[in-house]
Amino acid sequence: MAAHPNCFTTGHPLIEGPGFWVQGTGRRFETVFISECDVTPSIAQTTEAASSEITQVLIFGATRPDRARLSGPARSAFSKAEVTLSDTAQAPALLATAQPDVILLDVPASDVDLMHLRRLAKSMRHRANLVDTPLIAVLDDCEDSRIVTAFSCGATGVIKRSDPAPLIVMALAQVAHGGVALSPDIATRMIAHFQRTGPMLGTATPLTARETDVLRLIGQGLRVADAATALDLAPSTIACHVKSIYRKLGINCRAEAAFQAARLGLLS
Repeated sequence: MAAHPNCFTTGHPLIEGPGFWVQGTGRRFETVFISECDVTPSIAQTTEAASSEITQVLIFGATRPDRARLSGPARSAFSKAEVTLSDTAQAPALLATAQPDVILLDVPASDVDLMHLRRLAKSMRHRANLVDTPLIAVLDDCEDSRIVTAFSCGATGVIKRSDPAPLIVMALAQVAHGGVALSPDIATRMIAHFQRTGPMLGTATPLTARETDVLRLIGQGLRVADAATALDLAPSTIACHVKSIYRKLGINCRAEAAFQAARLGLLS
């Protein structure tokens, strides 16, 4: 069977999924789909050159199967890179000496507060050589609020664990070109969010100082009761502030509140 005319191969065995076939070999290879266009040698060469600049990739995960699941797509997306797998608990020690170009973190579903991601991002911020290193979170639960929380914690990309290997490869390949690793579904939902909320507000906001404090805490993922404790206010008072914030900013959910908090620099 001939390869799809709009695909080119990277020369790495497909980890899972149907894949495309390379003519004359009888083996399945990893492919990248280019919609409605023909792939030219220059495109393939440019992609290969960008990929070759990624020489070291670290993959952290709580279990060996979690880490192994990501190693294949990582090796396909970054063909020249050395891929190292490690338990999340060993991340601080490994980052003390490693010089990774990309870091992937598989966040377990049990980590509801994304503490693994928070700690890893904090470790990276304390090392000058890792400040600009892409940190990609792989999530099982990809509700809007969890995605926003992942970005506010320090992730520079988010991938759904349920994505098939070819989609993960394509998302990771964007990093080599200076882009952001996002699952297609997540990117679509982010676009829908901005289409729904309309133009962003200016840097000045109509929020009071107290409302700004509440927005900061809500943007960090705190519940109303937790925010009330942090500000030494009654939960009913926080709820009133949240209602006012939503009305003033033209938003209607916690995910949008987190986006606004990040935009205003309240989460940095």
